Amino acid sequence: MATAYKNFLPPAGSVEVVGEPAWSWDGRSWLYNGRPTTFPSGRALRGKPGTQLAGWFYDHQRGAWIEPSRPPLAATIPAGTVSAAACAPGAMRVTSMWDGLKNHPLVPVAGAALVIFGKHLVKKPEPPQIPEGLPEPFQKMWQMQYQANLQTYNERIEMLKDLGQLAVQVGVSNAQLSEIAELVTGRAS
Repeated sequence: MATAYKNFLPPAGSVEVVGEPAWSWDGRSWLYNGRPTTFPSGRALRGKPGTQLAGWFYDHQRGAWIEPSRPPLAATIPAGTVSAAACAPGAMRVTSMWDGLKNHPLVPVAGAALVIFGKHLVKKPEPPQIPEGLPEPFQKMWQMQYQANLQTYNERIEMLKDLGQLAVQVGVSNAQLSEIAELVTGRAS
């Protein structure tokens, strides 16, 4: 799938107006016969062949430079470069995102940060400024809304603390399990 880049300024000399060599790009503005001019709207713009933007083009309707689709990774690997051992069953262990996350060394640090600084991530609701002369039913309604917002705030703080504590426990338990595994297998230093 092609990728669109809005507000993208190509490097100098990397784009051209198709079929009109009098136009050039200096990295900031368009030049016509060496003089700064306005954007060549309606003209076909493309990346110059042999530059890093070769194959790119400008879409006037979107107002964006379009990078063509890249070939899939498998198409870029030459045949015969992958060894038979790499393709053997069990050679690649596919893990889920959760496995990668719970084994990451910074998970306990992030958990501790959530426990300590979690309350700063959520804005505490302020008590309502009830104007004088507001009927009593409306005053009670404003107070009830404030109490509901305060309860939601407290629930969010508790959730962040629980999430942080869980992350700390997962990180600590993984470290303890790996230490036990090293002791059992005899690889401890």
